[in-house]
Amino acid sequence: MKAEVTAFETKRDGLTIRGLKFTPAETRHASPAILSHGFMGDQRDMRPFAELLADIGYICYTFDFCGGCVNGTSDGKTTEMSVLTEKRDLSAVIDRALTDTGSDRVILAGSSQGGFVSALAAASRPENVEKLILLYPAFCIPDDARRGRMMFAKFDPKKVPDTFRCGPMLLGKAYAESVMDMDPFREIAAYRGPVLILHGSADKVVNVNYARRAYEAYRPGREKPAGGTRNSELVIIDGAGHGFNDRQKEMAGTLAREFLAREVSFTGKRFIHTRPPKDLDRIQLFFDSRKKSGFALDRRFVIRDGKKHPFALIIPGGGYFTVCSFIEGVPFAKALNRMGISAFILYYRVGEEAAFPAPMDDAARAVSVILENAGAFGVETENYSVWGSSAGGHLAAAFGTEHLGYRRYGLPKPGSIVLAYPVITMDRALTHMGTRDNLLGVDASEKMERLTSIERHVTESYPRTYVWCGDVDATVPACNTRLMADALRSAGVPYECEIFRGVDHGVGPGTGTVAEGWIRRAAGFAFPEMKGI
Repeated sequence: MKAEVTAFETKRDGLTIRGLKFTPAETRHASPAILSHGFMGDQRDMRPFAELLADIGYICYTFDFCGGCVNGTSDGKTTEMSVLTEKRDLSAVIDRALTDTGSDRVILAGSSQGGFVSALAAASRPENVEKLILLYPAFCIPDDARRGRMMFAKFDPKKVPDTFRCGPMLLGKAYAESVMDMDPFREIAAYRGPVLILHGSADKVVNVNYARRAYEAYRPGREKPAGGTRNSELVIIDGAGHGFNDRQKEMAGTLAREFLAREVSFTGKRFIHTRPPKDLDRIQLFFDSRKKSGFALDRRFVIRDGKKHPFALIIPGGGYFTVCSFIEGVPFAKALNRMGISAFILYYRVGEEAAFPAPMDDAARAVSVILENAGAFGVETENYSVWGSSAGGHLAAAFGTEHLGYRRYGLPKPGSIVLAYPVITMDRALTHMGTRDNLLGVDASEKMERLTSIERHVTESYPRTYVWCGDVDATVPACNTRLMADALRSAGVPYECEIFRGVDHGVGPGTGTVAEGWIRRAAGFAFPEMKGI
C-alpha cells in the first residue's frame, strides 16, 4: 500500500519552508527520515528515496531549501542561500518532524550539497540524529570556494563579487565566503553515530577522495574504538558519476535499507568499505550495463588451462530485489579460482520479475547451460557445488531440495550446498520480510510460505551443506541458519555450521572480521577430494 502524502510547512527566520510528508500505512520505526536535495535540485529528486523508505515503515519528509532551488516552493532568494542557511533550514525541519512524531531522533539522508548539509546538521545536534546516509556528498564546496571555481562559476576568491551566476542560479557572495575558512572534515567529525556514504568512482563534480576523507573523519579517534568496531561505512560504486543511474539507485536503495536494518555498529572492515579490486571494476560495469532484471551467467571466472576443474555456481543475495555481485559474487569467484575451482556467477530475475518460481527457473537454467557445455568450459559434471548468500542463499538452498530444485528440473544432484547468512524460512516471524515479499508477494498464503520454507523440505537425500552467519545479523535473523542446521541434523545430512561472534549481515568474504577465511573452509568441505585447500 502506498504512503499517504501530505504537504507541510515550517518556519526559519521568518521564511516558510514547504515540503511533503510521507506516512506509511504501517509505521514500523519511531525515528522519521528527512531527505535533503542537492544544489540546483529540489525535493522531487528525493521522492523515490522517500517512497522506498516509506515502503519499509519510515515516516519521511522531503522539502525545498530556502533559496536553494531553481523552481522551489519554499521562500527565500538564491542570492541569500548558503550551506549554513540550508543547515538552519534542515534544523527547522528536524524540529518539525520531532514535534509531529513525538520521537527524539531522526534519520538524515542527503545528496550532493544536501549530503554536506545533512552531515553538518548531524554534527551540530548529534543527540537528535540516529543515523546518517550521504549520497555523493559535496564536501568539496569549501575547497571550491577557496579556488574560486564552484561548478560553473569562476571568480577571484580574494574578492568574491556580490553576486555571481552558477548555471541557472544567481548566487550571493555569502555562498562562497561562508565556507572559505571551513574544514568540513573537522566540522562533521562531531557526529559519532552510524554513517553510510555512497559515492561513485567516476564522479567528476565531487571527487571520490572527498568521500574517503569523510570516511576517515567519521572513524572514532581515527582508529578502531574498543571492541574493534567503527561507525562509518563507505561504498564506492564503480562507474557511477555525480548522481546515479537507475541500476545504481537500486543498488544504493538496497544498501541503505540494509544499513537502516542494523541495530549494531559495523564489524571491522567490510569488503565494500575498501577501494575496489580491478576485477570488481569489470563485474560492476557488466552489472550496470544489463537491463533491470533477467537471466545472465557470468562466465569470466572459468579456469581455461586445458584441464578439467570442479565448479561452483555462485548466487549473490539482494533480497530478490537486486543482485549484489559486487559483495557476494566476484570476491567468492576470485577466491575459488585461486584454489583451482571454476566459478560462474548467476544473475537471476529480481524486483517485479522475481515472482516465484522465476528465480528457481533461472538457477536451473544456469546449471543446465554449464552441464551442457561442460566440455567447452573444461568443468567436471559431477559433485558440482551451489553457493548462495542471503536471499541467494534461499535460492541455493531451494535448489538442493527435490521438490523445488534439481530433481524438479531433471538435473543431477549437486555435490554440496554452501550458504552464507541465508534466508531459509518464509515464516513471517522469522524471515527477512523484503525477501519474502519480493518472492511471494505481500499477500502470500500460508501454503506458499510452507512450500518455500526450506527447513520443511530437507530430507536424507539433501546435499551435504556448509552454512554460516553472524550472531548479530540485524537483517536476516540468525535463527534461519540454526533452522537449516537443525533440519540437516534431523535428516542425517552431513553438514558444518559456523556462527561467528560479532559479525553482521552482508560481509561477503568477511574481510577484517572473525569470519574471514570461511570461503577456504567451505571450499574444503564442498570439494574434499581436492588436496591442499
